[in-house]
Amino acid sequence: MTFIETSLFYLLVVFLSAALARISENGKSKAGLVAAVVLLTAVGGLRAYAVGQDTLGYKEGIEYFYAYGTTMWNHTFSVPYGVFTSAVLHIWNNYSFLLVIESLITNAFFAIRLWDFRHTASLSFAMFVYAATVFPLSMCLTCQMIAVSLVFYATRFLEQKKPLLFCVWWAVGALLHTSALIGALFLIYYLFSSKSKSRSQFAAKMFASVALLFLAAYAGSRLVDRYARYSVNESSIGLMVLAQAAVLAIAYFASRETANAAPVEHNGAAQPKGNRMSLVFYALGVLASASSYVIANAGRIAYYFTVFAPVVFGGFVKGARKVKARFCLGCFLIAWFLFYTFYAYLLHTGLGIESYSFVWMG
Repeated sequence: MTFIETSLFYLLVVFLSAALARISENGKSKAGLVAAVVLLTAVGGLRAYAVGQDTLGYKEGIEYFYAYGTTMWNHTFSVPYGVFTSAVLHIWNNYSFLLVIESLITNAFFAIRLWDFRHTASLSFAMFVYAATVFPLSMCLTCQMIAVSLVFYATRFLEQKKPLLFCVWWAVGALLHTSALIGALFLIYYLFSSKSKSRSQFAAKMFASVALLFLAAYAGSRLVDRYARYSVNESSIGLMVLAQAAVLAIAYFASRETANAAPVEHNGAAQPKGNRMSLVFYALGVLASASSYVIANAGRIAYYFTVFAPVVFGGFVKGARKVKARFCLGCFLIAWFLFYTFYAYLLHTGLGIESYSFVWMG
């Protein structure tokens, strides 16, 4: 496809994904989200191998690991990821099949997590934001986005006060991609989100937090070391930090002015905590993405937090009390996210997805 055709194609995919998710807007049926996942999985998994800056490079490394059981070079990918890809290829030795499985895992875990917010965020708008800003990353940063989806999914267990389950899923993500260790910040937030009942409990939280901070710092340093060889910023996302912050501020205050007077309740319990955590970490992600100014692609560490954008902005739209206010806020955000996608992912070619084609198109 040409650049214009590709842009129109992605536009269609984004709006169709949101339209399908609309079926699940009432929070009773998952059919719409499932259909959206199928659509995005088809687009992401059946893409030509030339789509995505890293797709062909990963193909070579994955096939080498499949044949010899070891990585081609130090920074190819982690051994656990090699084991995972080899297991899939042993089912069917076809790279497109692997891409479909990886795309399905990524999209499914994100969709499952979005379903958790069905009572406090607009699912259709959340899917629109996801398809526009998160999904394109999965067609290039395949391995990392699987890890991101696992950590994103794991945060549901912190809301359910099941930190051990969070740690299990977090560990799986970290095995696939070391950068997932930054997920330690979620656990630190969880530890201090409730008051300590005693001094010993507070001391234990402090000790655990220090250890977790070291893990997060290690993840950051590994990512910086990996991309330190780049002298030129290949990602345009860092240029958008101020604009992202401004849009967040505008949407936040607009939502505050038009929000429902009482918190949204479900099964007799108010549920503002999940959205509050999402807002905190999305804001952190916007700040963290500024690291792309200094070291190309180092801002990838921010993806673990910016993926909360669908929840945050979906919540802003759903929280608007008046129909007119919701419409105006929605139009403003739709225009922004379409511009962001075009500017960051298509106009600037860091992801290599600006010329899309299906695998059978060559």
